[in-house]
Amino acid sequence: MKCNIGKAGKRDLRVVDNAPAGVKHLGVRCHECKQSNVIIGTRWKCSECHDCDLCTICYYGDKHNLSHQFLRINKQSSKPIKLPKRATSQRMRALGIFPGAVVLRGKDWSYGTQDGGQGSEGKVTEIRTYGGDTGARNAVKVTWENGEGNVYKLGAGGKMDLKFMVPAVGTEYYRDHLDIPDSSARITRQTSTLDGNESSIEESETSSVDTLLHVGDRVCVFIPADDLKQVQRGRGGWSMRMAECIGRIGKVKNIESDEIIEVEYESNTWQFYQGVLRKVYDINLGDTVQILSDPNTVELLQKGHGGWEDAMIKTCGKIGKVEKIDRDGDVVVQFDQQVWIYSPASMIPAPGKIVDILEDKQDISFSTSRSGGENVQDDLADSLARLVANLVVLGHQQRLQTISPEQMLQACAKGDIASVNCKSKDLTPLMIASHEGHMDIAKLLLASGANINTKTSENSTALLTAAAGKKETLALFLVSQGATVTEIAKFGRSLAHHASYCGMFALLKAVLEKGCDPNVQDIEGDTALHDAIAKGHDRAVNILLSHPNINITLVNKKGFHPLLFAAFKENEFAVEKLLNKSQSLMKMAKSDGSSALHIAAINDHRQVASILILKLLGLMLMTQPNKDNDRFKTACLLMENEANIQTTNNNGKTPLQVCRSQSATETTEPSDNTGSHGDPFVDFLETLLVKPCANCTEDVANAKFVPCGHKLVCEECSLRFNICPQCTSPVQARLDNRKCLSFI
Repeated sequence: MKCNIGKAGKRDLRVVDNAPAGVKHLGVRCHECKQSNVIIGTRWKCSECHDCDLCTICYYGDKHNLSHQFLRINKQSSKPIKLPKRATSQRMRALGIFPGAVVLRGKDWSYGTQDGGQGSEGKVTEIRTYGGDTGARNAVKVTWENGEGNVYKLGAGGKMDLKFMVPAVGTEYYRDHLDIPDSSARITRQTSTLDGNESSIEESETSSVDTLLHVGDRVCVFIPADDLKQVQRGRGGWSMRMAECIGRIGKVKNIESDEIIEVEYESNTWQFYQGVLRKVYDINLGDTVQILSDPNTVELLQKGHGGWEDAMIKTCGKIGKVEKIDRDGDVVVQFDQQVWIYSPASMIPAPGKIVDILEDKQDISFSTSRSGGENVQDDLADSLARLVANLVVLGHQQRLQTISPEQMLQACAKGDIASVNCKSKDLTPLMIASHEGHMDIAKLLLASGANINTKTSENSTALLTAAAGKKETLALFLVSQGATVTEIAKFGRSLAHHASYCGMFALLKAVLEKGCDPNVQDIEGDTALHDAIAKGHDRAVNILLSHPNINITLVNKKGFHPLLFAAFKENEFAVEKLLNKSQSLMKMAKSDGSSALHIAAINDHRQVASILILKLLGLMLMTQPNKDNDRFKTACLLMENEANIQTTNNNGKTPLQVCRSQSATETTEPSDNTGSHGDPFVDFLETLLVKPCANCTEDVANAKFVPCGHKLVCEECSLRFNICPQCTSPVQARLDNRKCLSFI
């Protein structure tokens, strides 16, 4: 049967349930059944209650208040649709393939005579989810007249194994609340509808922001790795390295279909399901923006973009003004008197909106007046902290130009050390200045008595904040002023980690010389060497490997020591340098037995594999006996000048017969070897292969023909050949691994 879904303005169908198609709303839990952290099928959101979502079963089952108005969200990227209240809507009951229905085999039947043959009837006993399919309610269990039973597809993978003979009464639904498929409708990708609160959803209906994805748009993955893996396996494919894209900003290279988007990053291109992507808008200085309302999403996107603090939760869903965009693209947003740094993916444009004022008594006030009840020392401390924050973050604003460096100079000139070392949000003025790279302010603070080694609650120091802010020049200055280089900050990150990851080579060398431990492992088990390898910073690899105490056998939590990690990251430079330092790393495999060569081969890293093979060959050749080396070289020189190896002595023996060196006997061949490949390494590898005898196929081909050197047959069969069957060269002698078998 053919049905209209928009042609000539006609629409014949309504969607009762889209769960069988695999539609999912990740990170959203049904308020009533609470079965998992995902709603499969249509999402029904209450527009009157905060954080109340229902799945299709609960919505049709009259859960929650029937007098509340709901919004229908067909799929994660869809625009919310306002619905009438259920209390005043017509309720109907579906008929079809439900428990109790009598069914026959359908158009996609592929189970032979399991049903008892064509025309046999069966009875549906329950609704199921088919195997590992990404959908739900997409299969039924049927018992046939012959007693056989099985689970059959009813929408899973687009297949219909059954058709009904006698329908059964199924779920109740609200007809006017259902989606009507329309092939002419544009498919929009709403970012604000994912935020999870009413204000964002209402805004998406009237916002002038373009939510469609176009080629060239910036996007980022905004869901956790486990959810991403689950979704991608059903659409677009999955690779472990896709998880590295979470929070990273890429560019839309191609739109394969309504669901599959090809995204280009610095070194890779991946195909993502469009529901895991959100558009990253172009933000300019002075714009008003709205922070995403879901704290979990914002926290995920903040990794590598200023980080997350619990206090930032109050900014979620709020309107702020862009005061600065740093060189990495991160955005400084002001909410009246508070300032935070965000990833550009954590916000959407909010043109014309009024900036929200966040109430927090502990936040810094930018007011220039204080109440009379507070003492002079507190005035000075607050003034100094306020001044540094203004100079560092908001100094370019016209309305703050009344606060000048001269005021800072006057405050510091009083020599009040307590004021100079005061903290705001757990940070001292020196830490703030260090993070932003303001050398003059840092020097002024130190000259005024600022403690260079003051720590935050997370053990960070001014030097660590400078390194985290990629301010190498200021960090080197702090090192020269005696800053401690051995402190370990949050997540177990040392100065060597920061310097290696960010490519600050002078800083790395300086802190190592001052006693920073290169072997510190962070919470993931990574050392500074792991970081240098991951970012491809060859100079950092060189500096670390030259350290006398470097430990190149440390394994991270994923089981990678530096050589394995270099093979995984396709870092050819690091692989070669590590092997030059210790070839024993070749023997150190992961717990699952994977060696560096395995990892390179699995990931198709050909250059890395070539380096590993060459080093392996070198190891094997070096372990060969080297006795009688001078005489061996002399014999080889004579052979290269066409000396006859069949010449006999007075006892009638050839040179090979009197040779006592096993290695010389096995490797002595004429230079015009007609059976060689022209590549000595390939030839050598071929001699190591264990192959069956080409004649009897029962024993190992261990007999070598001289002079061509081919190993094709076993010892016994070799006596039957006078000509090499591969190259047709005359066979002058036959050798095995231990002795000469015969001569012609």
